[in-house]
Amino acid sequence: MRLLRYQRQFAPTETVMFLRNLGVTLAAGVSLIDALQLFADEGTARQKRAARHLYGLVMKGVSLGAAMETSPVTFPPIAVNLTKAGELSGNLERNLQETATYLKKTHELRRSIRTAMLYPLFVLVTMFAVGMAVGLFVLPAIVPLFQSLDVPLTLSTKILIGTAAFFKDFGLELLLAIFCVALMLTVSWQFGGSRSLMQRVLLHIPYVGVLQRQSAMAQMGGTLATLLSSGIPLKEALPMCADAMSYLPYRTMLRKALRRIENGFTLYESIDNPRLVPGMALIFVRIGEKTGSLVQGLRYLSNYYDEEVSYSAKNLGVVLEPILLIIVGLLVAGMAMAIITPIYRVTGSIH
Repeated sequence: MRLLRYQRQFAPTETVMFLRNLGVTLAAGVSLIDALQLFADEGTARQKRAARHLYGLVMKGVSLGAAMETSPVTFPPIAVNLTKAGELSGNLERNLQETATYLKKTHELRRSIRTAMLYPLFVLVTMFAVGMAVGLFVLPAIVPLFQSLDVPLTLSTKILIGTAAFFKDFGLELLLAIFCVALMLTVSWQFGGSRSLMQRVLLHIPYVGVLQRQSAMAQMGGTLATLLSSGIPLKEALPMCADAMSYLPYRTMLRKALRRIENGFTLYESIDNPRLVPGMALIFVRIGEKTGSLVQGLRYLSNYYDEEVSYSAKNLGVVLEPILLIIVGLLVAGMAMAIITPIYRVTGSIH
């Protein structure tokens, strides 16, 4: 039976709330049909529409997982797979609640990283805007003054005059080029190959690369732990985990790991990649496999790197602030010296 797709998107927090409430309702002994009918009458407008869509399909004999699969923008693939696993194992209500917990942690992780990047991004954009304004409007007005002075100019003043001439002749072209590059990078990010390359470059940037590895480890550990604890075998959980990863280099690593596991290697041996997986993460996986408590090991790994990401994100502004202040201070000092030195020489020659 071909199912029609429902494309109304939830906010991440709405998906979490919907799945958690559905799991709690089922755990209270309410049947799936009655629970969906109840949600179709209560909640936000989007939740009501989603519940009515699921209710209509379930009434036709479609499983909840298959019904959720028709709305990929509302229910991500990992939520669908965990729901299907819960239906097969008879633990649907538990899997729904675990899925909600996993999605909430993933959303909070991404939000903490975005929040951490806002301050340095704002400072960089402000610096760029001020620099362009000075180059386009201030420097061209000052240059004639320097050219009229009958004194030898210092190197800093010559650089300032050259910069002003460049902005005067090519300022608009520079703005257009920057806009085109930004647009090209934004478009390229939508394509897997370009995004994977850019993410690999980010891995080599100090501090940013560390934050990216920590975030990926937290996501990988939490995803695998949730899938395995729901009764999904490791060989099936790895491709699901790969599809859920935000960082494409880690998707490639997990797909290669699956092939190695199929050839008899352990998970620890299969993900032993120093460029992507920190040694601490490998320790958690190795101990979990040796003791038969891989799920607990992965959960501990996820929680450990969740805390590390939170700490790194909070300190990102603290690390970048002095660097940005030094850069701004040097630029201002250089510009001040370039302007003041010729004027000082003129006044000195008068005396």
